[in-house]
This record gives sequence, structure tokens and C-alpha cells, in this order.
Amino acid sequence: MSDVTGPRTSTAGATEVGAQLNEAGGKGRGKSSRLLSVGGALRGVARQRARRAGLPAAPAVLIVPALGLVGYFIVLPIATVVLHAFTNWQPGMSSPFDGLANFRALTTSEEFRSILGNEAFLLLGLPFWVAVPVLISFALYERVRGANVFRAVLFFPSMTSPALIGVLFGLLLSPIGPIDRILTDLHMGFLAQNWLANSGLVKPVLLCVTVWWVTGIGVVLFSANLATLPQNLLEQAEIDGAGWMRKLWTVVVPDLLPTLRVWLLLLMIIVLGNMFPWIYTLTHGGPGYASTTLDYFIYNTAINIGQFGPAAAATVVLLALLGICIGLGMIVMKLAKWR
Repeated sequence: MSDVTGPRTSTAGATEVGAQLNEAGGKGRGKSSRLLSVGGALRGVARQRARRAGLPAAPAVLIVPALGLVGYFIVLPIATVVLHAFTNWQPGMSSPFDGLANFRALTTSEEFRSILGNEAFLLLGLPFWVAVPVLISFALYERVRGANVFRAVLFFPSMTSPALIGVLFGLLLSPIGPIDRILTDLHMGFLAQNWLANSGLVKPVLLCVTVWWVTGIGVVLFSANLATLPQNLLEQAEIDGAGWMRKLWTVVVPDLLPTLRVWLLLLMIIVLGNMFPWIYTLTHGGPGYASTTLDYFIYNTAINIGQFGPAAAATVVLLALLGICIGLGMIVMKLAKWR
């Protein structure tokens, strides 16, 4: 009889011990979970105290040197020029306040109005600056083997200093340069011109030279955009019977619109603020004021003539035009993003 009840008793004891262990484990898990929750709360409090202690200011501390450099080398000079635009500025000497006299002198100047007309002509050439790299990019994308070699060749002039390119084209376009000589040797001397001394030709020549220099940058930008163009769109257009130009207009151009807006903004900045190397090396603003731009006018008025007040006023006009162009570009890009 004892043999039968012994195992049952041991089994019941084991069950009871297991229940006690489970109960103890449950209490332990409850305590551990409570400890974890308390630890999480403490960590949250510690993070809040760290924020109150000023730890988020660490990134601001890191950008202070950069902000200081920007303020000293960009903001301070701009502010100085803007303030002196309203004075009879004589560097190193007394510069009395002169009100709007400098701006009135600019608005009544025939030369300054001619310069603004030159800037308007160059800005009207922007569609040409945009169309050339777009056409080349799509042609290289679809029809040319070894397109990367052509892109590298086209990009090479953009890596060269505009001043060096200006000197080169000054030699090529001179009356005794190779272009007029070749035209004369081909019995086409009637086409030979004094390209840079003709007031009717000098602005189109400048436009063509700068387009040649800047096209490589545009080709690289648009080629990078075309690399993400879905092939099925072009294939579907071909199935529908679309030709090369129709594919360009209906498929490629809509896909390039974001890059086109950025490119147009960069071109406006180049036209308004980066034409000085070309003018200085090619024409010196001539003949007369036929090729003078705002940046060259500022240099010539301040450095060669010594009229720093009108030069400062012209700088304010240039900054205002740049600000308007950049603002319009940002508005257009935001509208495109919302769409």
C-alpha cells in the first residue's frame, strides 16, 4: 500500500513546489516590470533636465564660427555698401550723408539706362541658354554612342576660367584673328566683321561665347536628370508614333521641369552678377557702353573713375535685381513642389 501512495505523494509535492515557484516568478516579473517602468520614467526626467540644461544649444555653438565668417565677409560688406550708397563716399575721408543723390544720378544717366538695356538683352537670351543644353542632353541620351566622352568634352570649357576663355575668344574674334582670315580665304570676306567693336554685334557675340562656356554644366545637370527618366514612358511614346521632337516636348521636358527651374535661376545669377570676366577680357564695356554690364560698371566707376557713391548705389541696384530674381525662382520652385 505504501508503494502505491508514495509516488502520488511525491507528485503532489512537486506540483505544489512548482506552483510556489511560478508564484514567486510572477512576483519577480512584476517587480522587474515595475523597475523597468520606473527606470524609463527616470530616463525621461533625465532627458528633460538635459534639455533644460542647454544641450540642444550644442549645434548652435558649432555653427557660430561659420555664422561669424558669413557675417564678417558677406553681411558686413553688403551693409557697408548699402549705407554708403546714401553718402558722398570718400574712403578714408569724411563721407557726408547725401540722401538719394546717387540714385537720382543713376536714373538720369543715359549710360546707366543703356547698361540696364544690356542686362535686359542678356536676360532675354536665357531661353537660348536653356534650350541648347536640353537638346544636346537628350540627343546624347538617346542617339549617341560613347555619350560620356562627349559630355566630358562639353564640360571641359566650364572647368576653365572665364577670364582665360575671354582672352582666347578675344584673339579668335579680332580683325586679324583666325575667324576673319578663314572667311577671307574661303572668299567669304563679306562675312568678316570687327565682331567686338560693332555695337550691333557685340551683345550677340557675348551671348554666344557665354553659352559655349556654360553649356557643359547644363548638359551634365540635365543628363543626370535624364538618367532617372522611366524608359517605359519613351517606349510608350514611340508605340504611339511620337517622333524625336514630340518625345522631347511631351515626355522629357515635363520630367526636366524641376532641374530647368534651378538652371534658370543659376543663369539669372550669372547674367546679373558674373559677367565681369567676359566684359573685362573681351570688350572693356565697349564700344561705348554697348556691352557694359552692371558688375563691370561698378568696377569701372569705383576703381577707374573714383566715384564710390554712385558705384555703391549701382551695387544696391544689382543686389535688388538679384534678390528679385532669386525670390521669383524660389516662389516658382515652391509652387512646382505644391503641384
